[in-house]
Amino acid sequence: MKVMDGVAQISVGNSYTMAIKIDGSLWAWGRNEYGQLGDGTTEDKHTPIKIMNEVSHVSVSFCNTMAIKIDGSLWAWGVLIGDGTTEQRNTPKKIMDGVSHVSAKGFYTMAIKYDGSLWTWGSNEYGRLGDGTITVYDDWGKLIEENNDKLTPIKIMDGVVQVSAGGVDSMVIKSDGSLWAWEYNSSGQLGDGTTEGKFTPVKIMDDIFQISLGSDYAMAIKNDGSLWTWGGNRYGQLGDGSTEDRHIPVKVMDEVAQVLVGSDCTMAIKNEGSFWAWGWNMCGQLGDGTTEDRHSPVKIMDDVMLPTQTPLEPTEPTAESSLVGSVIRLPILPGNKGFNIYRSEKDGETGLPIAENIGGKTFVDVNVEAGKTYHYTVETIMPDGSTVKSATLSVTVQDDFIGGEIKGEKSFILMTINDPNMSVDGILREIDPGRGTVPLIKDSRTLVPIRSIIETMGGTVGWDGGEGKVTLEAYGHSVTMWLNNREIIVDGEAKSMDVAPQTINDRTMLPVRFVAENIGCQIAWIGSTQEVIIVFAKQ
Repeated sequence: MKVMDGVAQISVGNSYTMAIKIDGSLWAWGRNEYGQLGDGTTEDKHTPIKIMNEVSHVSVSFCNTMAIKIDGSLWAWGVLIGDGTTEQRNTPKKIMDGVSHVSAKGFYTMAIKYDGSLWTWGSNEYGRLGDGTITVYDDWGKLIEENNDKLTPIKIMDGVVQVSAGGVDSMVIKSDGSLWAWEYNSSGQLGDGTTEGKFTPVKIMDDIFQISLGSDYAMAIKNDGSLWTWGGNRYGQLGDGSTEDRHIPVKVMDEVAQVLVGSDCTMAIKNEGSFWAWGWNMCGQLGDGTTEDRHSPVKIMDDVMLPTQTPLEPTEPTAESSLVGSVIRLPILPGNKGFNIYRSEKDGETGLPIAENIGGKTFVDVNVEAGKTYHYTVETIMPDGSTVKSATLSVTVQDDFIGGEIKGEKSFILMTINDPNMSVDGILREIDPGRGTVPLIKDSRTLVPIRSIIETMGGTVGWDGGEGKVTLEAYGHSVTMWLNNREIIVDGEAKSMDVAPQTINDRTMLPVRFVAENIGCQIAWIGSTQEVIIVFAKQ
């Protein structure tokens, strides 16, 4: 049954669901006894209701909901939300700023801030918060030792890029690829060679790309694509051919792109798209045509897309014309290391390279002329460095092409709403390294971080904190502006913007149209993909 259209992300909790639509609105439905829907009531809802706007990420648990807005602020509702109380909140309440990721699990929460610091709060049963303390209850839920639950966020460690919560264990991956774990350890699920619980993070292994946790076991993919596992193995869910628990990591298979862990069964997708499963199979959940448990990986099917892909992503290169040039869409598939693009004005010829070893999903050829037809050859760079011809594409540049107004060779910056990365001539980089700054839509205006754009173009940005004044210098233009003031000075002339500069995450954000009008650039907006393309003269 179809529920709604235009959904970008969902998170499912204990009999309730939250969904973020493409426009950033958050919707909820289902069970609501703890106020976890956030609509101001405790009444169950049988159809989706709108809760708030400008949401980029949501995570739900048994009794609360956590949502990150596009400005990096974290909002929560339900119980044990981190606001310093144990009171139930039926509407969203702001908890902290500068958050890039949040994971709600059971009665506790873990959040990563833009600076890579990890914060936790909520129930500390089993020492799950990782601060070195523990709250102990008896079998009937009665507190028998000191209550070490935390009602506000506490900092645990720095340099964290990924977090995962299991049934009774927690793990994080740091920026150097090291894996750290803590909490309950009865089945050896921490992977440290013991069955003793750890109440602060302990290092398990290095070079980790992805982690997924089950009820009492773990799966980790290393950077070389090898899959490793440890912990409880009653149903063969580790996939090592046995039903023996493993207290240290053991290797299961190679060339793995994605792994997903259930209660006691495991699924993996390999680089070439084959789908494998193993573990508990009482209800036929492995999909192998039986109800027998599998102690080793069994191949289920081929040609499976990664969960991060959607049918809207191209599975082969495509091309289209835009106001600022030829837009070439590149598929992000297992095994891709990058692309080379060649261009010719003659059909059937490979032509000369215009982009080499580029990444990302989109390349824009801005050095074209209106009305002309160009032929592009796209090569895919394979893991071993060899290349495979992927496609030959043709594009006729539209007559209203505006890039020609910029003389000489041109470059482009491509930004996507809510994405902390940008493409500069096909090379991916962070917009604001370490801070997670993203372009966003606010009050029907597309706002972009002006410093990143100006400095990428070779210009300079000056800041006077006392006056709240920003000074831009680029391409012979000088612009002076003040925060929260629509009046600006461009090359000595007073002008007015329709939206004043704003500070979000300590960064000055401006309407993207301002860049084009006052710095001598050209701009295109692609609504279907929420992409902003800025074209400027190459330095």
